[in-house]
Parts: sequence; structure tokens; C-alpha cells
Amino acid sequence: MEIVAAAGVLGGLTLTGLAGRIPALANFLGNVENAVDATARGVGTLTPGVLIGVGIAGLLGGILSVCIIGLVRGAGSGRR
Repeated sequence: MEIVAAAGVLGGLTLTGLAGRIPALANFLGNVENAVDATARGVGTLTPGVLIGVGIAGLLGGILSVCIIGLVRGAGSGRR
């Protein structure tokens, strides 16, 4: 069970990172790299829009990776 949870976290982080690098999706995330960098320097704040966008991307990435693991495990067990 811990492996599935770790895969969900990894999938969420991966999708959030990829979405921040794709220009069309970066607008929905509010250019999260710039926001985190500005916050770390103390010159900016994370807006609610950025937090919502990052949260949604993380949830979708986690759900997608857990579903893929479920499909692989189901296919490996021979059940149909």
C-alpha cells in the first residue's frame, strides 16, 4: 500500500512539474516556478489561483499514476 501512495505522490509532483513547463498549461498554474522562486526570496506571494492550479495538477497526476498501477497489477494477475 505504501508503494501505491509513493507512486501517487511521485505522479502528482511529476505532472505539476511538466504542466509548469508547457506554455499552454503554465497559464493555468500561474507559472508556478516563478511564484515559488519569488516566495522563497520573500518578494512575492502565492495567489489562490496558483494554489488551486497546482493542487488540481497534483491530484490529477496522483490519480493517473495510481490508476496505471492498478491496471498493471490487474493485468498481471490474470483476472478479467
